[in-house]
Amino acid sequence: MSHLVQITDAFRPQLNPIVLTIDGQQTVAELLDERGFVVGGERQRPFVVAVDGEYLLQQDWDRPDGAGLVTILPLPPHLQGGGGGSNPLRIVLQVAMIYASYQLGGLVGDAMSLWSPVSAGTYAAMATAGAMIVGSMLLNALLPLPGLSTGSQQKAADAYLIGPQGNTARLRDPVPVLYGRRRIYPDLAAAPWTEYSGNEMYLYQLMTLTAGKMQILDPAASIQIEDTPIGNFAEVEWRIIQPGEYFADWPDNVYTAPEVQDLKLPNPDEDQPEIVVGHEGYISQSGSSGSENEPATPDMWSWREVKRRVKFQTTIVVVPQGQQSSRIAIDLSMPRGFGRVENDWVSAVSVGYIVQARAIDGSNNPAGDWINLVPVSGQPASDPTRYGFHSAYPVLSGSTIDPQFRTIEFSVPQGRYEIRVGRTSAESEDQRTMDAVHWVGARSYMAQHGNYGDVTMLAVKIRATQNINNSVARRISVLGTRILPVWDGTSWTEQPTRSIAWAAADAMRNRLYGRGLADKYVNLQELLRLDAVWEGRGDYCDAHITEAMTLWDALTGILACGRAVPIYYAGMIDICRNEPRPLTQMFTPQNMRQDTFAVKYAFRKADDPDFVIVEYTDPVTWTLKEVECALPDSQKLRGSKVAMPWITSRAQAWREGIHKAAMHRYQRQFPAWGTEMEGMIPRFGDRLLAEHDVLNADASGVIESLTGDVLTTSEPMPWRDGVSHEIVLRSRTGSVQGRFAISRIDERSGRVAGLLPKVTDGWSEEPTHYIFGTTERCGVEVVMLSVAPEGRDKFVLSTVNYSDIPHTIEADMTMPPEGTTSGVALENLQLYWLHVDPTLTEELFQLSVNTARGATSYQFEVSEDDGATWTALASSGSTSIVTELPMDAPIKLRARAMGTIPGDWLYWAGTVDSVPPVDYIAPTMTVTVAGGQVADSYKSFRVAITAPALDELVSYNIEENGIVVSSVVLDPGQTFEITRSFQRQPSSVAGEYQDSGLVTFRAYGYDASRRKSAIAEQSYTY
Repeated sequence: MSHLVQITDAFRPQLNPIVLTIDGQQTVAELLDERGFVVGGERQRPFVVAVDGEYLLQQDWDRPDGAGLVTILPLPPHLQGGGGGSNPLRIVLQVAMIYASYQLGGLVGDAMSLWSPVSAGTYAAMATAGAMIVGSMLLNALLPLPGLSTGSQQKAADAYLIGPQGNTARLRDPVPVLYGRRRIYPDLAAAPWTEYSGNEMYLYQLMTLTAGKMQILDPAASIQIEDTPIGNFAEVEWRIIQPGEYFADWPDNVYTAPEVQDLKLPNPDEDQPEIVVGHEGYISQSGSSGSENEPATPDMWSWREVKRRVKFQTTIVVVPQGQQSSRIAIDLSMPRGFGRVENDWVSAVSVGYIVQARAIDGSNNPAGDWINLVPVSGQPASDPTRYGFHSAYPVLSGSTIDPQFRTIEFSVPQGRYEIRVGRTSAESEDQRTMDAVHWVGARSYMAQHGNYGDVTMLAVKIRATQNINNSVARRISVLGTRILPVWDGTSWTEQPTRSIAWAAADAMRNRLYGRGLADKYVNLQELLRLDAVWEGRGDYCDAHITEAMTLWDALTGILACGRAVPIYYAGMIDICRNEPRPLTQMFTPQNMRQDTFAVKYAFRKADDPDFVIVEYTDPVTWTLKEVECALPDSQKLRGSKVAMPWITSRAQAWREGIHKAAMHRYQRQFPAWGTEMEGMIPRFGDRLLAEHDVLNADASGVIESLTGDVLTTSEPMPWRDGVSHEIVLRSRTGSVQGRFAISRIDERSGRVAGLLPKVTDGWSEEPTHYIFGTTERCGVEVVMLSVAPEGRDKFVLSTVNYSDIPHTIEADMTMPPEGTTSGVALENLQLYWLHVDPTLTEELFQLSVNTARGATSYQFEVSEDDGATWTALASSGSTSIVTELPMDAPIKLRARAMGTIPGDWLYWAGTVDSVPPVDYIAPTMTVTVAGGQVADSYKSFRVAITAPALDELVSYNIEENGIVVSSVVLDPGQTFEITRSFQRQPSSVAGEYQDSGLVTFRAYGYDASRRKSAIAEQSYTY
């Protein structure tokens, strides 16, 4: 008995395949005519056909189909041609045949699926049948994009991108690391603080530039506030603090209490108890009157306590936990001015105030009594020679209508403190008197750090003026180059550098923020070689790493700037750059394990990107910019964006982008095979030579003898007339010895031109392997991707096809001028076919059209009056819809593609029929509960169906709540089983669960004519 499998979707063969039993006596032409693919000898649509895996040309359709498997695969328009050096039609058909063979074997569904992960042994068995399909938005097997750091998504993005252009504090984050040359907005190393002097405010900021040393040429120009060099501001002082340098120009460990925000000091309150606010001195009766002509002497003075009823403002902690201070300061402001307005002048006013402090412990509990603080300096005192008395408590005085600010400092014993501030004299009610006082700041000064270790710092002191406000003061940037150890082949020397190589070496060697590896664990010779390559090309890494990341992530990001990746080999970190390499190992079926060879193909899809957009950092504005990298024949319909912010050259970004675009275009085949211990020889990035029947190479085998210049091979050599031939020989180490021209003597012998290396016949050592082919093609070159162990002494090699184009394309093209964009994508909105297919549900039909280039959606409409009026069915982003249609009467359908403008309508006319009536008995369905005790959080069901005895081959579906969860072809009496699990809700009893849903299982069969069986149905709670 023969079978016919008609695949309806080339890339998803498991969707609605048509499986028929045929008598084996018909010709292929008769089958195609019966299925509507050929009418009157003319193809009705593109398709391919195979019998038992052999592809048939139209001239062979008259042969009987035989007692085997006939596979028919209709093709969408974008797969009608081959091109690209491969034959995608063959590969698609092989995929279809793999699926067809598993369909007939009853292995499809939950038990086995072509698209689900399988074991290594299963993969090897499947590989003998043909090929697999893989896909990716952007194929770059050799150069994966850098992975983001661990942690939050935003932190990961900041690590690789520029980050906010402003000075911010990043508490508990690592010290940033600069590589190369870059303008950076440094982080605040300590909380900024302000103080007032001479009624002017000064802002103090300490910022971290980078771990390690940094070269800043001409700091007055390289340091900027916004876009203006810092040297243009007379009100700004700055200083660069080199690693290990002691800094004592101003306090660097200052805490500013956030609770103090413009608090007005209240008037004294008569309800408050009196407290001593200070002392007042006066001249005794026995002394002089204290006139101006007779100054009072000290022995004439007496002292008395001054008491007031003070209403204090809020109490705040001024020394943070874990710290101690001996110096406290407050900021007071008189926002309306300070004085009394007379007729034509401003007279002086005085306001008494008091500042009290109380020691506290680590839990902010009081550890002492309140004490009055005495200002360190700068407080006016009454003149005893003029007024005959002396005040020994704080007083503010002034005579101006301008706002006033005062910073007042106090010395205290070392400790933690809370403070409070109040007035000791009432605010005047006279409108002409301005003596309101506001508490606007409080801070403490802790022990000076001074030395910050191996970090370059920037200290800035800014006097507030109209030129610089608070927001501008947080926009300080620095342009500099990192100083790194550079290796010359014998020793290390520190110097400014943008080198990719020495940035990577620093990440591996640095003990402060890197891995701290010894030199013996780093391939310094390869880094030295690559440094010369990168320097010659003008490839640099200009990175500012601000977030924690793994060493491997950092290395991957640094080396991506130079088209390279890090590789770990036997305790050493090596560097592999994607570049042309000589051939190394050679593999043929003679040193491949049997039935392990497989090839994955990444076929182009309609929505595949056809050009690359590289995001890089502009070296003038230091913002992200884009450059488009398109191959010469690209229509630039869809771009794939690649972020490379550590590149600051448009030319370098374009070179890397065009390289990736060429890799995506020309490296889309992924051969893999099993081997034995020699699989441990190749390394990542090595260029190998391979031959296998699946690759369409001519022949391979071993050399049986060499007599003079005549080689005799173990296998026949398929000589071709009119072309020249070559033979490639493998050395004793498995490497390629060379290519040699060979001329025919007989089927298994040829004369080799040139000097031959040593050839062995296998008696004393392993025989010499060979690959035979034409001069144009003798073996397939691939690039090593990975090796994976598979049992003892067995390995699986994964590779990608080699192509010269990614390495030469940048020299063959010219970078587009800056400002060039893709413009409007070219469109081809023409529809070529409109198919109407019934579904298994009555009155529902599937309408499908071809994919139109540039289309964003598709519109479908129906008419029941011969096109006089039209009713919209759907507007979908997909090329197919499922909809109800009027049945058993002539209708018209039309569809069009929508892009920037609508495409033309494509019409269909005919009558659609309902699903044929039920014609088969239902399969037997048994459902067994496999789990679901009170302590089970999941309930599982084993659903088994058994096919009834039928003459026809019928496909069976299992539905779960109306959704098909498995499809399978069963022979009469054959049983198929799946297991389904459902999550349950916790019950009111701890550790127990309760049924919380209902599931209905349905099973039914259908044949190629869409006739359905009766339905078996069962429902259960879970």
